[in-house]
Amino acid sequence: MTVAGTTPRTTTPRATAADTADTADTADTAAAPPCAAPGGSGPTGEDRKVAVDAVRSLARTARVLERAAGDLGLGQYRVLSAIAAGEDRAARVAERIWLGRPAVSAAVDALCRDGLLDRTEAAGDQRATVLAVTPAGREVLDRVEGDMVAVVADLCDRSSRAAGGADRTGRSAARTLAALAALGPAIDDLIAERRAERRAAPR
Repeated sequence: MTVAGTTPRTTTPRATAADTADTADTADTAAAPPCAAPGGSGPTGEDRKVAVDAVRSLARTARVLERAAGDLGLGQYRVLSAIAAGEDRAARVAERIWLGRPAVSAAVDALCRDGLLDRTEAAGDQRATVLAVTPAGREVLDRVEGDMVAVVADLCDRSSRAAGGADRTGRSAARTLAALAALGPAIDDLIAERRAERRAAPR
């Protein structure tokens, strides 16, 4: 699969508070619940080896996407894209992307400063703020996601050829893209499950 008119950016991204928090993990647990399966359960034997390879590949893919994000940075991209997807409160953004609220607040401050986000008081609640992507923010997001799509599509093509599954229609690469896209709803389901567990836990 190829994406016309897009060329992956290779600009070295600047470090952001949100990026730093990815490694420091200063998140409060309510906003960033643990995602490991209870007891470390999962595949065994040969299936486990394949699963470990998948985990390592995803970790490397994150770095590839970080480079494609350019000056925006992957941390700020996560926040900006979550708001563009409809999450208009910082607490909801933190929960959606499993990042601590302090890191999300720092990213929101930077994005507002750069003119990529608007922050206004919520109607009827002066303590709450509503977040919205500005036209400039939408332009940056479209450009960055275009670069990311080009990179991911290229990786899917390469993985398809490596597995010997490429064909003239690109169906194998398309299936890989669809599988990656399906991780989004799966993550949403896991977040909802963890939220329900926390609420049901005795206090």
